[in-house]
Order: sequence, then structure tokens, then C-alpha cells
Amino acid sequence: MADLAIPERYILATGEPGAARLRLLQRIFGPATQALLKRAGLREGMRVVDVASGIGTVSQAMAREVGPWGLVVGVDSSAAQLEVARADAAQAGVRNIEFMRASAYETGLERGAFDLVFCRFVLCHLQRPLDALREMRALLKPGGVLVCEDMEAVALTTVPPTPVYADLAMRVVERGVQRGVDSNLGAKLPSHLREIGMQDVQVNVWQPAFLSGEEKRWWEYSVAEAAPQVVEMGLATQDEIDAMLEEMRRVNADESIVLLLPRQWQVWGRLAVQAVR
Repeated sequence: MADLAIPERYILATGEPGAARLRLLQRIFGPATQALLKRAGLREGMRVVDVASGIGTVSQAMAREVGPWGLVVGVDSSAAQLEVARADAAQAGVRNIEFMRASAYETGLERGAFDLVFCRFVLCHLQRPLDALREMRALLKPGGVLVCEDMEAVALTTVPPTPVYADLAMRVVERGVQRGVDSNLGAKLPSHLREIGMQDVQVNVWQPAFLSGEEKRWWEYSVAEAAPQVVEMGLATQDEIDAMLEEMRRVNADESIVLLLPRQWQVWGRLAVQAVR
């Protein structure tokens, strides 16, 4: 991976320009994420890390669950994301939360100090997902839980099928390969967690579907946000993206067409009480 022609980079907007899309993402995925975290054992008093926390939507939700005696640390490499996250948390009056700038590969956090570590839609953007998972594992106390959510982009489709979304699913996967990332990584999470030594690995898979509304436009918004970086990296032309967006808007406005977002893999496992580090 170190010899890749395209360096690792996040291709979506950060900070306030990307905040509306991320808040919509939380509306779509937040309820399932909260159910997952409760199932994985999130509870009052826990010390938790949210890796690549973005604007902090999940961090805030977890902070409310762990209560005043618990703590959530949100880690992100983007100063712009953290600026929005801190402002949103302050406005919401959430005090048991801290945000810090660091890489998912090297968080700088204390080893073996946390009860639960979480990441969502992070590993599909990374060229070295196993290295990031090993960093997350290192933060856990013996018996701690690692919880990951990620997508399987190949499952993005419509009913009835539409050429634009079939093309988009193919492009997302192929352009990911060109960038050295895996847009189908969700399906590999169970084996990845076992590979880094997690025990009692469990899995849940679900797929959101929409006939109408802003939620149906989430991928349209994502393509528009990513366009400047995609064009700069030579992965598509602006004319190609504009044509795709025009057709996506047509499909998204058609309430006879069901849009199925990529399959979402929710996977969690526990660090052995006598884990050897």
C-alpha cells in the first residue's frame, strides 16, 4: 500500500461545508447505530473512544448514554470537523465529551484505558484498515468492546434497476481500488476483528431503503461533495459527474423507484480479559 500512486486522502467535505450531509447521515443511520451500541454493551459510566468522529453526532449520542460519570473522547484528523463538533456539543450542553485531533492510526490515547471503542464509515476511507483496527484494539481494557460499522458498496442499487446507480456502485468500488481503499470493507469486518484478536465476534447486517425524501438523496449529495477531489485526482471528469448527478436527481425524484443504500455491516467483538498485547 505504501507504493500507491494516489496518497491517502478523505475525499468528502469537512467542517461546515460537509456538516449538513453528516447530519443527514446521522438521521439515516443513527437509530441503528444506537441500537448496536446498546447491544454491544454501552452503558452508564463507561469510558469510550469515537475514532474519526467527524462532527461528533455519534460522540454526543454516546455521551448521553454513558452519563455524567462516563466520558467520550472523539478523535478526528480534521481540525475543521473538530471545530464543528466542539461547537455542536457546547450548544447541546453535552459536557462529558472531549475532542482531539489525531490520526486513526496513532490516536496518542492511553493504552488499555477504555471500555469501548467505536468507528463508523471510517475504515472504507483508509488504505491500512487493519493498522487502524490494531490501534483501536490497543486502547481497550481487558474485556473491552470494539464496535465497527461499515458499508458494502456493491449492494447500492435501485428497484427497478437503474443504469445510473448500477454505474455508481461499480465506480465507487473501482475508484476505491484505484485510491487503495476498500469500499466493500464492511463484509470483511468479521474476519478483520478475528485477525486482530477480538473474541466473541458478532455481526448484524441491514440495508436502508427509501422511496422519497432527503434520505434518498444522500448518495447524490455525497457524489457532489466528492466531485472536486475526484476530478483533481483524475478519477472522473466534471462533465461525467454532472451527467451522473443529473440522472441521480431524476431517479431520486421518482417515487416509483426504491433506492437501497449499501448494505451496512455492524460487527463487534470483545478483548479477552487476559489479552496478550
